[in-house]
Amino acid sequence: PELIHFNGNFYIITSMGGNGHHILKSSSIKGPFEFLTGNIHESIDGSFFINEDEEIYLTRASETGIAINKLESDFTKFKVNELGIIDSFTFDEAKTFRWTEGPYILKRYGKYYLTYTGTHFLSDAYRVNYAVADNLNDSKSFKFMDTIIMSLKDNFYGLGHSATFLGPNLDSYFIVYHDMNPNGVRTANISRLLFSKNLMTVNDVNLDLH
Repeated sequence: PELIHFNGNFYIITSMGGNGHHILKSSSIKGPFEFLTGNIHESIDGSFFINEDEEIYLTRASETGIAINKLESDFTKFKVNELGIIDSFTFDEAKTFRWTEGPYILKRYGKYYLTYTGTHFLSDAYRVNYAVADNLNDSKSFKFMDTIIMSLKDNFYGLGHSATFLGPNLDSYFIVYHDMNPNGVRTANISRLLFSKNLMTVNDVNLDLH
């Protein structure tokens, strides 16, 4: 699940059992949260991004790269184009081989940064990549930049499926991601994101930070 605050309310998007998304709403972060929608489908790993013009975007996992849709201002349904069709596309370069998941968009220094993960969560080479764009208008907006989280160590591997959040000082961003243990249990890790123009790096990725 992912939670955001917008215009006085809190919204959660969650994919229960990996069978499509539901959106919930509450006036308090403590809840209770009520279902705002039924199953809006669209795969898994839904993530909100609200632009400076208050346009609401939803990114998600897909087999062809990270997909994006626009949401109506009340979060209840997708926007449609002039033909009455849901306007959805995938970013051509925001993919890791085939199946790609775990998207998150943030805007900093006038650039849009997209983090995403892929290969397979059971793979040693599970990783977090990032791409940068000047706009969110079409499939060619984001350009792949680099892999920022990956490890192939025997005791530290399968790093991915990240979540990003803004720190208490409202300037520092942190990224949370998991590693895979031999018993199949995943452990959470946290690192700080650093920026320089259109470059993004992770401050430290090691076993001591989980």
